[in-house]
Amino acid sequence: MTGSKKSMLHRLAVGTSAAVGVWVAVDSGMELTGYGVPLPLAVACALPMFAVITSIGGGVSDALATKTYRCAAAGCDFKVQLRHPEAGESRRWQELAAAHPIHDHAQRI
Repeated sequence: MTGSKKSMLHRLAVGTSAAVGVWVAVDSGMELTGYGVPLPLAVACALPMFAVITSIGGGVSDALATKTYRCAAAGCDFKVQLRHPEAGESRRWQELAAAHPIHDHAQRI
């Protein structure tokens, strides 16, 4: 996938989650006002719903676009995370994760 296509998919995912967030916030706010809840309180309850849904959409989009490379050594928690890596860059970071300098430091101690 090209960079512009990846960013287009990211914008689409974030935009869709924002639209769903607006829909849920407006729907729940209108339902609350139907029960006699004052408008400022209904807005205060609806805005966090919008924020959470939009945040979840952005997080899912980022998670799907992120590639993680971990060290294969037992007990080592070294990892590298890249968002939308190119093929050459991806290979370089994969090699770095396999041969990072923390292992040399741990052996000297």
